[in-house]
Amino acid sequence: MSAFRRTPSFKYPPVGICIYCGCADGPLTDEHPIPLSLGGHLVLPKSSCRNCANKTLYFEGVTARTTFGKLRMRYNFPTRRRKARPAELEIGVINRDGTPKRRMVPATDYPAVVFLPHFGRAGFFVGNNPNIDTLYWKGKAHPTVNVDEHMALYGFDGVYEAKFMPHELGQTIIKICYAYAIAELGIDSFEPVCLPQILGKDNNISYIFGQKGETQPEAGDTIIWKITLAYIVSRSMPPVLTAQCVFLEKMGMPIYEVVLGFIRNFDQFAVMKDKISNYSLVNQF
Repeated sequence: MSAFRRTPSFKYPPVGICIYCGCADGPLTDEHPIPLSLGGHLVLPKSSCRNCANKTLYFEGVTARTTFGKLRMRYNFPTRRRKARPAELEIGVINRDGTPKRRMVPATDYPAVVFLPHFGRAGFFVGNNPNIDTLYWKGKAHPTVNVDEHMALYGFDGVYEAKFMPHELGQTIIKICYAYAIAELGIDSFEPVCLPQILGKDNNISYIFGQKGETQPEAGDTIIWKITLAYIVSRSMPPVLTAQCVFLEKMGMPIYEVVLGFIRNFDQFAVMKDKISNYSLVNQF
């Protein structure tokens, strides 16, 4: 049984054009701004061509399976293959003497120790050269149980093994924030700067993506996703649309931030600005 409460899904009006490449010819698929596999229940109809859908599905799949796979099973996140979901999960541990040890435990008792990369600030916010890749990270554990007690229960003596994919995780966060902004504000509301990173045309995500601190554990028992849209105004450039994004706030998770694009239509900005800073999604599961 999930530790999170489900909220009803919401379907936005159809876009009728691919929000990633602008293609309007051929069939368009429905987009989940937040992937279903990560607890998303928002749907943006007719908003992604098949080619772009395949690109976003790839890095979303890597993130869902590799970085969050066992946590998703532990908390019974949505899946399209529920019958294939195992009742037991394997825990890998490196003992203190350096030898590996593996053991199967019930999925409901899996410790769900999430090892996530913690990033530096996005280059945009600290004045870095946009052409230089400054992405760096360090791993940090976010346990959902008392690790010492869990190790004693199963006879472990060492540290848990974990695997994460930092670049694909960054792409997933960028895509989530971008698609959510399009769903809420409209396809013509801003000029995106994040599409090359989403589509894999620019592998340098460090200028527009990074981290701004982290939440306090147990800050919100049932919050899966919190996304806040905001804007930055300066004299040197048009207003900049940004987003902050947190996944599983109660676990003391990173607060990610993304530079989405420029708001060049000042008349439109005058209408949007009062609600952008207050736009916040709390998605519960």
